[in-house]
Amino acid sequence: LLMQDGGNAWLTRAAWVPGGAGGLKSVMVFPGNAAKDPPKPSVNGAFLLFDAESGEVAAVLDGAALTTWKTVADSALGARLLAREAARELLIVGAGTIAARLPEAWIAVRPGIERVTIWNRAPARAEALAATLAPALGGREVRAAEALEPAVRAADAISCATMAVEPVIRGDWLKPGAH
Repeated sequence: LLMQDGGNAWLTRAAWVPGGAGGLKSVMVFPGNAAKDPPKPSVNGAFLLFDAESGEVAAVLDGAALTTWKTVADSALGARLLAREAARELLIVGAGTIAARLPEAWIAVRPGIERVTIWNRAPARAEALAATLAPALGGREVRAAEALEPAVRAADAISCATMAVEPVIRGDWLKPGAH
């Protein structure tokens, strides 16, 4: 189920394997929350796990955290299956919750990555994220990009973590072999 109200959305997903456990994830996405003073999370929700034997609620998990883990894991799996092993330059487009966790996941599956570049439409957010990530990425160079197009042209691999509804990267900016 997807319901939208302007830029806000409510997403609900259910899964059940007959004879097994069932799950229900419901998340509300309010992109404008990040601009509030003080900023609030843009994604909020919960996951309910139902017991296979009784149908009782067995666990309630943080839906936003689960969404972050799943999204980052999806990106890392895509990188493992599709990105060149020789990738050295990773560009992260975005500077939010997902973007903050992508470099570590990418490096886990492509340990040859030497440089991580962060670009965000708000340069100060890219700079802040780059400064936060640098100590955690094992001596790799981490920097903020001033402009998107040159950063894309230099990247071997790009991971977009934005709520953009229109494309932000042009295909003709990509170098041959880029993921």
